[in-house]
Amino acid sequence: MSTFDKCNVCNEDYCIKKDLMIKILTRTTVKASEDCSQYITFPENHILLKPNDELDNIYILNNGKARIYRVDHTGEKQILRLLNVGDLLGDAHIFDSEVYEYYVETTTECEFFLINKNEFKSIVKNNNNLSIDLIRYLSNKIEDLELLVNTLTFHTAGQRLAAYLVSNAKKVVPKDDGTIQFKISLNRDEIADLLGLTRETVSRRLNYFKKLSFIDIKGKNVTIHNINKLEELMYNECCH
Repeated sequence: MSTFDKCNVCNEDYCIKKDLMIKILTRTTVKASEDCSQYITFPENHILLKPNDELDNIYILNNGKARIYRVDHTGEKQILRLLNVGDLLGDAHIFDSEVYEYYVETTTECEFFLINKNEFKSIVKNNNNLSIDLIRYLSNKIEDLELLVNTLTFHTAGQRLAAYLVSNAKKVVPKDDGTIQFKISLNRDEIADLLGLTRETVSRRLNYFKKLSFIDIKGKNVTIHNINKLEELMYNECCH
């Protein structure tokens, strides 16, 4: 049986299950031919793309995690984005033929759904719901990137982490008692990579915020008790 006989997500022929592709394929099932689409599994720590690679396909992460980064003149990696299930790769080049600018590396074993860019454009053109979902996905992605850029403008570890928490909190409606609750999708290592910090520093600063009674954390569930104080820390040069 070939990879294309049955979708391993929804058990239907030649399709992407909407439940796993919620960021881009909500409320629709995409039919794609064997000639222009495929599922491919990559091992952990595999370099999927590198600068100057041509992008003929759109990649949709079906399972696993990956990261996008660049390497500066000193050889240090700067994390630009972390990919989770449902994320698109190559969406910035849907309508052009430019080469890719960054490195893409799997951080776990990953399964991607690859679909030819021209076929993807045809599907979007003929599916109004998918077009709306694509616009929504790209808008959310731009917002997240703007928040990341804003976060990285802060110099100290405490400022960056406070800004990261505040940016997540502002996506959520506060409860009647003024607290804000949300779930962080990243683990401590991933937060550290994203903010240019160490895992130990992230843990230390989170414990410091808890000691000040600004936040509570249970696993990946965060409760912010005083967002105003966190915002003050963002601009407090003493927050190291």
